[in-house]
Amino acid sequence: MRFSQYLKAIDTQPEVELVEMADDSSVVEVNRILETEMDKPFTTPQSGILAVRKVLQYFSMGIPALYDLNIEGDEVVLDLDNGLSIYIIYGPTDEGYYEFYAEVGDEETMNELMSDEGEDEEE
Repeated sequence: MRFSQYLKAIDTQPEVELVEMADDSSVVEVNRILETEMDKPFTTPQSGILAVRKVLQYFSMGIPALYDLNIEGDEVVLDLDNGLSIYIIYGPTDEGYYEFYAEVGDEETMNELMSDEGEDEEE
């Protein structure tokens, strides 16, 4: 058996069908998956952004490269395709990990998320 044949034989990953962001139900689904993926601690900001990228790739979307991730945490809104954006907020925990929250939505959703964050800081 040749090595390439061996690799094909052990490749057990199922074929992934990319999903188009056609309607609101797709946005709900991407946010559900993001919530699940963001529910764990990350060792670095880069690992959290990588998890976000993986989810978005499944829905044929991507975010621009973020080379200047702040180790102290950050809050950003990035434009996606189809008039959608993604809101990402992250920061370090007391245990030395990073918590992430990400949500995809339209401009109105992004404005609500940004204004909600400001209200939380005032309290």
